[in-house]
Order: sequence, then C-alpha cells, then structure tokens
Amino acid sequence: MRTTDVSRLRQPEPRWQPHCLALLRAAPVGSRAPVTRASLSTSPSDADSQLTNFAKPLAGAVATAIVAAAVGIFINQFSDAPCALEPAGCEQIPYVMKVLLIATHLFAFALIPTSMYVFYQRAPVLERWGAKSPFTGILGLSFLMVSIASEIGWHVSQQWYYQEEYMILNFAFYFFLSAGTSLWAYGVQPEGKGASPRSLADKADVALLAAPVLMAVIYALGAAVTHTKVPMYIVLSLQYAILTWRMFELLDHNKRVFLFPFFSVGVNLFFISLLSKYESDKVLNPLFHILHDAAGTEMGIAIITALIWFTAAEQARIKQVPSGAVKDVRSN
Repeated sequence: MRTTDVSRLRQPEPRWQPHCLALLRAAPVGSRAPVTRASLSTSPSDADSQLTNFAKPLAGAVATAIVAAAVGIFINQFSDAPCALEPAGCEQIPYVMKVLLIATHLFAFALIPTSMYVFYQRAPVLERWGAKSPFTGILGLSFLMVSIASEIGWHVSQQWYYQEEYMILNFAFYFFLSAGTSLWAYGVQPEGKGASPRSLADKADVALLAAPVLMAVIYALGAAVTHTKVPMYIVLSLQYAILTWRMFELLDHNKRVFLFPFFSVGVNLFFISLLSKYESDKVLNPLFHILHDAAGTEMGIAIITALIWFTAAEQARIKQVPSGAVKDVRSN
C-alpha cells in the first residue's frame, strides 16, 4: 500500500506572516489599533540603504553631467560648420557659456533616464496607489528625451545663440514635449478611492490626447501668421496642470508636488520671458537660456522624481503588511 508524505502537502508559510504575528504579539491584549507609521519607523540602517539606492542613479547623473561638460568642449570645436555661411554669428556667445549650455542640455540625458528608472522601480507601489499605467508614464518620459534631442539639433543650427524662429527641429521639440507630457499624465492618473470623478478624468484624457495635435496646428499658424509661441506655452501649461493634479492625488495630496510646476512651468517661463527680452545680449542670452533649463524644467523633473522615490520607498518597505493594518504614508 502506497503512503503519502503529509508534510509535503503543507502550504509554504507566507513571507509576511512572521512579521504580522510579531506586530500582533507586540500589541496590548484586546487592542486592535491600526499600525501607524511610528510603529513601523525606518531604522537607521534602512534609511541609509534607501539613500544609498537613490544615490547610485543620482551619482551617475552627476558623473554624466561632468562628462557632458567635457563632451561640450569637444563638440564646440567641431560644430562651427555654419560659420562659413554666417560668420557674423559665430563668436556671439562666450566660449565658456556655450560649453555650459551644451552640458546643461546633455544633462537631461542623465536626469530623465534616472526618472524612468525610479518609475520602473516603484511601479508596483504606484499601481497599489491606483496609478493607471506606470509603463505609459515611462513611455512619456522617453518622448521627452526625443524632444530634447530635437532641441539640441535646433540650438546647434543656431550656434547655441537662442533666437525665436520656426524650423522642423523646433517643431519636433514642441510636438514630442506635448506628446510626452500627455503620456506621462495619462500613466499616473489615479483610480479608485480619492481620485477625481470618472467623467472629469475622461474629459482630461481627451484634452491630453488633443494637445499634441493642437500643438502642431498652433505651430503651423505661428510660423505662417501669428509669429508667436505664447499659445503653445498655454497648451503646455494646461497639460502640466493636469499632470500636477494627478500627481497630487496619487501622492495623497502631498503639497510638495506643487514645487514641480513651480519650477517646470513658472521658473521656466520666467527665464524664457527674460530670454526674449534680452535676446541680443551676448552674455544674458546664454545665461537665461541655461537657467530656464537647469533651474526650470530639469529642477522640476528632479523634484517629482525624488518625491516618487522617497515616498514610495517607505510604502515598498511595508508592502508585506496587510493594507488594512497600515496607515497610508504618502502625505507625510
């Protein structure tokens, strides 16, 4: 007669069970109060580990910026071909400012992949918070890289001397920037409890879908008729408003999210206005150009990336505890 080893039929013990039992034993008899953030405080070693994990891609971004400065010097030596046609514009920007401009733009190719890495690593937590599609958000960030590549090509054609003009590379910059922002905002749309009403979210999605098409139409009209880019700034600002509100809801109304549009939209447009005003100044032109990218767009992306990383880090650390037993920590 064949016998069965009953011990083999036992289900493996869930990995979270010892942790939960320890929490229950630590509570007073008869007490069933929810576990708070204080009872699950991060130990110094855990905090150091989180900072170390975030410091790795950040250090890579800084190292890339240093390399970018060196590459900027190299590119500057071999990017003067248009000078044969327009020699008057070749020496308008000081050499050091041109190198800093190139380095600032190339730095985005370290910052945005770092942000993509953070969204990829924190995707499971973002999904638990209700994010509709973290992958779509990552795809949107990749579109932003395409827009920056187009912008660099446009600036090289200008010898990095910023001037308001219309050309195919400049159009590609605005189109992919709009498309990337729409995808990013769609991906982080929160669903479930605490999210905006479904009808309002659907209308916002329609606006995000129409924005890149509207951008193309506005650009064509600007090139042929109006000769102004202000309507495009308005469309992008509306897209960033939707993106910011969705991030605000996703992070449980964390007010620090509003630092993102403050820099990416407010500071950015402030320096763009100064750039247009002092377009003919050989020093202020590149200075405001650098600041509108470094203190504007890139600062905003760095802030929202850090918020996602550190806010999700604690949630990821306690992910094995049942959701009903843990107080949400996103707004802390």
